[in-house]
Amino acid sequence: MIGNYTDSEIEKELELYERITFNLDSNQYFNQIPILSKYVEGPDVLDLGCGPVLHNVGLAYQSAKNILGCDLIAKNLEFIEAQLAKKQMSEKQTRIVNYVRNLSKQKIEDINLNSTWNNFKKSIKLQQQDARDFNPQLAGKFNTVIQCGLIGCFTSKDEIQKTACHIYRYLKPNGVTVWINWTRNSTSTGNPLYSGAEMAEKLTIDLYQEFLENSGFKIEELTETANIRPVSLERGHRSVIWAVARK
Repeated sequence: MIGNYTDSEIEKELELYERITFNLDSNQYFNQIPILSKYVEGPDVLDLGCGPVLHNVGLAYQSAKNILGCDLIAKNLEFIEAQLAKKQMSEKQTRIVNYVRNLSKQKIEDINLNSTWNNFKKSIKLQQQDARDFNPQLAGKFNTVIQCGLIGCFTSKDEIQKTACHIYRYLKPNGVTVWINWTRNSTSTGNPLYSGAEMAEKLTIDLYQEFLENSGFKIEELTETANIRPVSLERGHRSVIWAVARK
């Protein structure tokens, strides 16, 4: 997210964001949860530009034992901390867990949700950081680095290319990065999530390929789809581009 907001404003935007990105009721529209569930690898995961959603979306990182969520905005991290302080999963979180377990063909009746929630909370650490700045303490530490929506909030190709190179350096040998971004027809819709986010308009699948390959990645999956929910179209989105690439 760009800027600082109250908890109620974050909750309102979060609800809309999850309506756009989580589609747990049908396979009719794009849904990021199956992508994250399938392609996130290894115990050590970095969610770069995690925003205020890690307490929900992180439940899809099935193999993760250590999750570091980094975001520039302190309020986003404070919001996540407040959600993780709760003793039990919300109804939405339970639905995400059950959805992911169905994807992996695990029996829902065999899941101890309280145990899952406690383990998940223990696995998460949060850190305030601008993704455009390289952090040498993170170099070579992660099996997977995720950016969902981050680079669309940047203002130039140079910022994205620099961040892609940082991601490459954060990964362990043979590590994987998962990128998911919504492109936009216009950023003038009054959406605070995209205030000043010029690259959300300019992203293309060719640019995705350029950023990843110029950073040294080998692309394994690269897809663009316009099959997005009506609420997403109303917000000015044009399509979703997503990629999986390996170091």
